[in-house]
Parts: sequence; structure tokens; C-alpha cells
Amino acid sequence: MEREEKNGGNNTYFIAAWPETPLFRNEVNKKAKALAKLGYLHIWLQENMTVKIEGPGAEKLIELLDE
Repeated sequence: MEREEKNGGNNTYFIAAWPETPLFRNEVNKKAKALAKLGYLHIWLQENMTVKIEGPGAEKLIELLDE
């Protein structure tokens, strides 16, 4: 898990990165509500080495990364 700050700390994200496998998906889904309340975003590494970002505020992070 990493803490990422951009723009002088105006955008702070707590991120957990996982391989996209049924085992990890199942375990994360068990804790999804609690992690969402804490504001965690999830980065899922796909088999083809692309990523999916999910969680509260994911769209805003995706926009920042595209800048």
C-alpha cells in the first residue's frame, strides 16, 4: 500500500495493488466496504499487464494520472 500526494497534498490517495486473480478478488471483496470507508483505491494488475483502478474517487485519480 502506498500514499500518493499530488499538487502540494491537495489530492491524497491510499492505494492497494493486487494481481487480478480469483483468490485476491475474493479476499478483497470480503473487506471492500471497510476499505471503501477508509478511502482506499484498488489497483488490479491484469494478466496482460494493464491496470484497473477501482474505489471511491477512482475517476479523479485516473484524470490526474492522465495529465
